[in-house]
This record gives sequence, C-alpha cells and structure tokens, in this order.
Amino acid sequence: MLIIIIAIKCFIQNQSTLTFDCASTLSSFWVTVQQQNQNIPSHDHTAVFSFVVWMKMPVNGDEKSVYYFQYSDILGNIQTEHIPLGPEDEGRMLFFPAQLNHGVYPFHFDSERLTVSGNIKYDPRQIGNQNRIEPSQSTYEGLEFS
Repeated sequence: MLIIIIAIKCFIQNQSTLTFDCASTLSSFWVTVQQQNQNIPSHDHTAVFSFVVWMKMPVNGDEKSVYYFQYSDILGNIQTEHIPLGPEDEGRMLFFPAQLNHGVYPFHFDSERLTVSGNIKYDPRQIGNQNRIEPSQSTYEGLEFS
C-alpha cells in the first residue's frame, strides 16, 4: 500500500502542467453490485483521479474480497498490489490516479459486493476555482460537494 501512496504523491506533484487554475469536476459516478464469481478485470479511466468507496465487502471465513492495482516498476516489470477487504473496510474510500490500472478478483461465496465509484476531471472552463469539486450534470440532486 505504501507504493500506491508514494505513486499518488508523485502524480499530484507532477500535475504542474496546468498553466492556470481550474476546477475539479465529478465527471462520472456509478454503483457496482457484484454477485458470487463476478470480477472486474484490470482497467483504467480517462480522468485525472478516480475513487472507490467500499460499501459492502463480504467474507467467508478467511477469504476476503481483493481489490488490486497493477503498475510497471522502474525495470518495466508488471507489479501487482493486492488490497484484501472485509466488513471492517466498509465505508472506506480510496482515491487514486485514474490512469493506474486496477480491478477486483472474483469472490467465491454466496453474497453481494457493493461499491460506489467515480472519476474527477479538471474543467478549464471554470478558471480560478481549483479548490472546489463541482457536480456535473450527470450527478444526482441532493448530493453535496464542498
């Protein structure tokens, strides 16, 4: 997990390519409900940041749900960071660079896995508002962002 945190810090520090201030915008938002034996293969997103909130994480004895990140190390080898998840992680949010490959392994017990996820992009049309996250038209009424 430390490697992921370091990667996020480096990513944020290297976001100096913007030559002006602009707002961050919630560009997409979704809920995923998974059943036994379902997975989400490794993928990335076309945004600046992504997030996941683990709402329901089933377990069966010692077997937990496993979220993972994949990245290339300095030698070009693919590395995988596994994050085992259980009920103690429900309500926890993970914020990460959207281009970081990630996925979820299938779980093999009769239960449901529930997550809330989204993507955040920069919106250069809103110059001077870099510290606010504004909901896009695709978000639901009643959600508050500060």
